[in-house]
Amino acid sequence: MPKRRDLKIIITSATIDPERFSQHFDNAPIINVSGRTYPVDIRYRPLVDVDAEEEFERDQTQAILEAVDELGREAPGDIF
Repeated sequence: MPKRRDLKIIITSATIDPERFSQHFDNAPIINVSGRTYPVDIRYRPLVDVDAEEEFERDQTQAILEAVDELGREAPGDIF
């Protein structure tokens, strides 16, 4: 970033390869910050609704709305 030496950027990611990233940016310093981990459920939803009377392919928006609706019927969590 030779044009903006005053510009400082902090990038955070749980999955980044910090060494590789640092090397790509001229051996930029790596600062490790401890954090908490939280349990995460991963659910895979088929594009085709096999439980429907007629099989149809969902578009992305419809699939998201159905997933949020399903989560809303479960115990409290981060999506209400």
